[in-house]
Parts: sequence; C-alpha cells; structure tokens
Amino acid sequence: MGVEEEEEEEEECAEVDGEGRGAPRLAAWLPLLAGGAGEGGAAGLAADAREALSGALADLAHTFMAASVFGKATMLMLATVPMLLASGWLYRRSSPGTPWVDALLKAFSLLFRVPLAPEKRLASYAVVNATFLCGFFSFALLLSIVTEEVQRRLDVVRNGKLPVRAEDHLVILNW
Repeated sequence: MGVEEEEEEEEECAEVDGEGRGAPRLAAWLPLLAGGAGEGGAAGLAADAREALSGALADLAHTFMAASVFGKATMLMLATVPMLLASGWLYRRSSPGTPWVDALLKAFSLLFRVPLAPEKRLASYAVVNATFLCGFFSFALLLSIVTEEVQRRLDVVRNGKLPVRAEDHLVILNW
C-alpha cells in the first residue's frame, strides 16, 4: 500500500467514524439518554436508537479491523468472557443443583473442545451444544485473524516493501 493509498484509507476512516474517536456516534445517543424522542414519538425513538446502535457497531468493527493481530486476539479473548459467564449461568439454570464452579468449568471446557459426555436433560443438552458452537465459531474467528495477518505480511513481501540485505547472500539458481 503506497502513501497515497494510506492517505485515502485514513480519509475514508475519518469520514466513517468522525475522526476515529466515535464522538459523533456518542452524541447520537445523548438525546436518547435524556429522554428525547426526536420526531415521530416512539417510532422515531426506535429509529434513532437503531441508527445510533448501528453506528456504534460500525465504529467497533472499524476499531477491531484497524487493530494489530495481538489487539484482535486480545479483543476476541475479552469477548469470550461474557460468553463463558452466560454459558455457565445457562448451564447452572438448566441443571439445578450444579455449583457455579462446576458450571463455569463445564462452560469453559465446552467453549474450547468438543463435548464428549451426553447430558441427562434436554435443556442441558441444548446449552452444551450451543456453548460448543460458540467456541467453535470463536476459534474460526481467531483462525481468520491469523490468516489475515499472514496474508498481509505476504503482501508486504510480494510488493517488495520488506527490507532485504543485499550482501552476505548465496543464491543458487536452477537447482
């Protein structure tokens, strides 16, 4: 990516998220928090909330995509904590008498590996399988992040932007 392309990308990012700080998106929430419905009463309030939420999600997605590979991995790990807590809570609710520690350990093990033991209740079975799918898709997302980073680095090498020492090399041709 050349200097001109980087400048164009920065301009596009500034247009999308208001100089990269999300302040305009936050300002869209202020009338909602103050109780103002804007035009159209409840329907207008719902439309305003939908627009503000979609803007906030767009800002979050932009922040995620602009982060380094370590930042993306950290954000993904932080996103699994609510999944872990929700899955542990659902498992505990679907299996009466299960201690919190056991429910959280079960949820943690299911988020990151295939469930092996069948459950006794249908509700527990549904929670176990849903939790496993969440872990499966989290792994797929992590794999895509790593793949994207490898592809980006390969593009740098292909475009000749990787510094190479032009001395102390031995090149063998037609071997």
